[in-house]
Amino acid sequence: MNKLLLTLISICFLSNFMHGQDVGRVIIKNGATNFPKFIISINGVRLSNEYNSTISFNYLDESNYRIKVLQSGSTNVLTFMLASAPNYISKYIITKDNYGAYGLILESKTLITTSDEIIPTPAVPDVLTHSLIPAATQTVVSIPTKTFSLPPTPTVLPTPTIEITPQPMDEVEYAGIITTLKKESLENGRNSIAKTFFNKKNLNTTQVVGILKQFYLEKNRLELSKYFYDQTIDKQNYFKVLEVLSFSSSKKDLAAFIKSKQ
Repeated sequence: MNKLLLTLISICFLSNFMHGQDVGRVIIKNGATNFPKFIISINGVRLSNEYNSTISFNYLDESNYRIKVLQSGSTNVLTFMLASAPNYISKYIITKDNYGAYGLILESKTLITTSDEIIPTPAVPDVLTHSLIPAATQTVVSIPTKTFSLPPTPTVLPTPTIEITPQPMDEVEYAGIITTLKKESLENGRNSIAKTFFNKKNLNTTQVVGILKQFYLEKNRLELSKYFYDQTIDKQNYFKVLEVLSFSSSKKDLAAFIKSKQ
C-alpha cells in the first residue's frame, strides 16, 4: 500500500514539473553597439528603470506581448508587438533603417535547454520504475501496476510577422529647421539648408508643403517637390503638393515625375 502511494505522489510531482516548463523567455538587445541603451515596459509593466543594451524577460506564459521601448536621450516611445513561445527562447534585436527609423525583428528562436532553465530538475524516487515509450502524439509512463498518459507536447505556433509603420519626422525637430529657414534671407541659402537638414528624414505630405512655402521662386519649389518625394511616407497624399505650385506647367511637370516613380 505504501509503495503504491509513493508511486502516485511521484507521478503527480513529475506532471507538475512538466507543466512548470511550459513557459517562454524573450531576450531583446541592440543590433549595434552604437545604438542608445533602453528601458522596456511589457504589457504596461516596467521591471527596471536602468538603461541597458540587453534585457531579458523570463517565464512568459502568454503568446503575444505589447512592449514600449524608451531609448536613452530620447523622448519618443517606440511601440512593438512580439511573440513568446512555450519552452523557447525568442531573441529580438533592435534595428535601424537608412532613414533613422528603429524597428524590432526576430533574430532567433531556440528550445530552452537544461543549462538555460533556472528551475532545477526534481529527483524521481527510486520506487518509481518507468520507461518512456515513443508515441505519435503522447508519452506513456509505464509502472508495474498502472499506465499513465501525459498530455501531448503543445504545438508551437508560428511567430507572427511584425509590421513596423514608418513615422514622420519629430515635430519639434521639424519646427526648429523651419525656423532656421525663415531666418535665412537668400533663397539659395534656404535651398541648401532644406536639403541638408531634411535629407533622409521621414516626412509626410503636410511637412513637405510647409517646407515649400518657405520659398518664393517657382523653380525652387518645383525642384524641392521632386527632391523630397522619395522620403515622403504618405505618397498617396502627394497631390496636395501641386497646390503649392503656381504655374500649370510646373504642376504638369511634377505630375509626370510622380507617374514615372510609380
